[in-house]
Amino acid sequence: MLPFDRRIFLAFIVLFVVYQVPEGVGLRLLGSEAAFIGMMVGFHALAWVVGRVVLGARGFDAYEMRRTPGLVRNLGVTLAMAAGMKILALIVGGALGVYAFTAPERGLGAAHVGVMLVAIVAASYFPSAAEDIVTRGFWHRVLRPTLSPARFVAFSALVYVLNHVYRLANGPLEWLMLFCFGLAYATALVRTGSLWPAIGLHWGWNIMGHGLPLLVGVEVRHDWASPLLAGGAHLLMLAALLAAPDLLVRGPGPRPK
Repeated sequence: MLPFDRRIFLAFIVLFVVYQVPEGVGLRLLGSEAAFIGMMVGFHALAWVVGRVVLGARGFDAYEMRRTPGLVRNLGVTLAMAAGMKILALIVGGALGVYAFTAPERGLGAAHVGVMLVAIVAASYFPSAAEDIVTRGFWHRVLRPTLSPARFVAFSALVYVLNHVYRLANGPLEWLMLFCFGLAYATALVRTGSLWPAIGLHWGWNIMGHGLPLLVGVEVRHDWASPLLAGGAHLLMLAALLAAPDLLVRGPGPRPK
């Protein structure tokens, strides 16, 4: 059993604080996407050191990022699921009048769009996986011996909400949306024993969020409804994970109840 001692708590504080720096300094202070991504890469380097030195594992293995059977399948399924749910949320929102669709703001050639999409896929991995490390992978390793899967999912979802320090001022609807996100992502972790499916869901949602505006303009007509649609899409992903236990490949160890 990994003891929950002061070193563990301080390790989390370090990861939590360093995770906030890229957005606070890179985006908000410097206004630089490049600085943001560079700092996120730096976070991953720090996380590897913490996993090795404090958690006593092989770097990222400390956050349940081991190579396990079915890793590629799980990642592909969750990426596709998140992408599909993002599109479904937009379609439903369009039908309800929450969104209006227009042509992209600037006309780009197909080759340019393709290059930008590849860049989005690569760049969006680092913040997605970083947040999964802080709010799920770290805590699953620390609390797995003491919390049931259901309690862990709820706890992790709450940590996920609180980790969005720059968005908490947006109010209860934002908190509810983020909590629904956290429920789906943490469930993907406990169903498989691996952080990769959670990363797949999170990464896939972010890829579509940044990539779709290159293809279609989306105008939000009702700000209050957009978080509900996004949260609802994640509850559908949660339901799919619970209703189809064989959808994802379970790693070594007993299946959670």
